[in-house]
Amino acid sequence: PAEAHLQICGLPFPRDLETKHILIMGATGTGKSVLFNQAIAQIIDRKLRTGSGDKLVIYDVKGEFLSKHLRPEEDLLFYPCDPRSLRWSFFNEIRTPADFDIMSEIIFRPPKESNSDPFWNDAARDVFVAGLHYLDGQGSRRNGDIWDFFSQSLDDLIDQLRTLPQDQQMGLKHIEVKGKGPSASVMSVLSRQLKFFEYLRGEDGDFSFRDFIRRPDRRNLFLLNISMYARIWQPLITFAFDVMIRETLSLPDTDRRENRRIWFCIDELGSLNQISVLFDLLTIGRSKGGCLIVANQDLGKIEDVYGRPNKMTFYNNFNTGFFLRIN
Repeated sequence: PAEAHLQICGLPFPRDLETKHILIMGATGTGKSVLFNQAIAQIIDRKLRTGSGDKLVIYDVKGEFLSKHLRPEEDLLFYPCDPRSLRWSFFNEIRTPADFDIMSEIIFRPPKESNSDPFWNDAARDVFVAGLHYLDGQGSRRNGDIWDFFSQSLDDLIDQLRTLPQDQQMGLKHIEVKGKGPSASVMSVLSRQLKFFEYLRGEDGDFSFRDFIRRPDRRNLFLLNISMYARIWQPLITFAFDVMIRETLSLPDTDRRENRRIWFCIDELGSLNQISVLFDLLTIGRSKGGCLIVANQDLGKIEDVYGRPNKMTFYNNFNTGFFLRIN
């Protein structure tokens, strides 16, 4: 039906093109945000008019889209610096033993594919996984518990990890030789990637990004990360997108009757760390109803984050492009 089609720049946008993704590129001041706002407004309006169960996730680096589209009494905001933010706990995303490894891999993924030694990230991840198993066994599942555990002295950390079953002690081998050698470097990487947990004390709640995707929920979700605190929250916001996209890709294939839509609207994708499943969403997300709208100034930052070989793969997997002035 006509009311099911979006209207972009005054033209009907065929529904079949939505799951083939939209790329908006343009330098500052060329109207990129105007077009991005128009697309978001159209999606929200269609949800209200048709009563569809479309999901909408919006990443905002300036607060512009939040101020224009957030319905304070209905929608969700995730940004721990904002008192309106929803409450979330890391352990809410853990459902099976395998999730300890999966969730840890997301946090400790290197910034881009490169020839640099992956040992330090891998070692820090192993220590983190072991620590999660210990905390889970102790019933210490708050965000603050995670930061406190990995902030303690190395001797205390090692003593506690040694109480784990042998098959959960993989991380110990990286830190048992104390001093200024490998253990210090591993702990430095671990501390840097987990810094956001320090600021999540007392912010625990029952929200789950996985549940938001999988369960019926008509609210829109805004993820904010303004520049002043961007370095702190960048790993966490990237983690949230990675988890939600993985959950989308794990859904049953949509059919014509259901015609599911899960929108990920990301302004300045290059301001996030590498989303490990982004290319999976671009290439196979169509059958799940996944739709990606990305706005970026150019492909340079995409290359910085995802590597030169992936830059053109990224570009080529958007069926629809809006190209404004690019310097």
